[in-house]
Amino acid sequence: MITVGDNGLTSLSKEEQLAILYWTETIGVPVFPADTRRKGLYIKDWSEIDFANIDYKANLAKGLYDNGIAIRTGRTTRGLYLIVLDFDGWNAVLEWFGSWDNVVEASRRTRIEWHQDKDRIHYFFLANKPIPNRKILIKDTYLEIRCEKQALFAHPSFHKGGNRYEPIYNKTIVELTDSQLTGLQAHINTLCEGYLSDEDKRKYIEFLHLNTTILGVSQGRHDATKVIINNYYWKYSEEWLELSDEERFERAWKWHLEHCIPSRSREEFDRLCKWAKDKFRVKRDELHEKIRGERNNTRGGGISGCVSYKVTPHESITGTP
Repeated sequence: MITVGDNGLTSLSKEEQLAILYWTETIGVPVFPADTRRKGLYIKDWSEIDFANIDYKANLAKGLYDNGIAIRTGRTTRGLYLIVLDFDGWNAVLEWFGSWDNVVEASRRTRIEWHQDKDRIHYFFLANKPIPNRKILIKDTYLEIRCEKQALFAHPSFHKGGNRYEPIYNKTIVELTDSQLTGLQAHINTLCEGYLSDEDKRKYIEFLHLNTTILGVSQGRHDATKVIINNYYWKYSEEWLELSDEERFERAWKWHLEHCIPSRSREEFDRLCKWAKDKFRVKRDELHEKIRGERNNTRGGGISGCVSYKVTPHESITGTP
C-alpha cells in the first residue's frame, strides 16, 4: 500500500502525492521535476541518470514536484517496459482508433491520459520487452511510439493550456502478453513500413491461424482482424493470386467468425476492408501484376528454371506470400 507523510513544504494534496508515487512505486518508472505549464524540465541528462536511489517521498515533501512531473518510459524497476503511444492530432487518433467512442472503450482496458483535448492523448502499456521508438506522420499529425528513454508529462501535472493530465477511465496500466505485444506492433506496422521483422510477422500470423487462438472482448479482435485482412489482401501464393478482392475479404470474414468470439459487426469489418483497399490497392495491384507476368513467362517457356524476385509488401503485415 502506498502511503505519504505530512505535506511538509509541498502544496500538493495527499491525493496528488499518491498519484506521483503510483509512477515510482507501482509502475516503477523514474519521475523527475518539471514545469509542465511551460514545458520545461528541471534536470539535465535525465535520459541517463540512475534514479534507483532517489527518495521520492522526501522530494515530494520538499515540494520538488509541485509544478509538475515528467516520467521516463522504458525499463522499469519491476523488469517490465513502459510503452506509450503519444497521439498529436485528431487524424492520428482517428487513424488508430476510428472514433472517439473507441478511445473511451480502450481507456476501460488500460490507462489513457488526456487534458480535455481529444486531439492529444497518451496510451499506456507494459510489456516484457521494448519496442523501437518511432515518430509516424499521419496526414498533418503525428503518432509517436515512446519506449526507450522518452520523457513524458503525466498525471497529476497540468498542461500548458491549464487543464490537468487525467486518466479518461482506467487508472491502471495493462501488461501485454507476447502475442498482444506483437499485435500492437502489427497495428503500428500498418502505419509505418518495416516496423516488424518478417520473422515476427510470420510468427504472429501463424499464431492467429491456430485453432486454439480465440480472441474475446478486449483481447485485440479489431487489430488481429485488420492484420488478417491485410495479409489476405496481399497474398499471392497458389490460388490466392486469382482470387477477387471480395473472395479474399470473405475468407478474412470467415477467419474472424472462427477466431473472434463474440465477433465484431460486419459493418466494422467492411470498414477495415475499405481501409485496406484505399491504402494499399495501387501497390498491391502492381505487385500482383508483376508476379502474374513472371508466372506467365515461366509457363510459356520465356524464362528457364526458377524465377526469383524480391517482394516488398509496402506498409502491410504480409511478411510471407
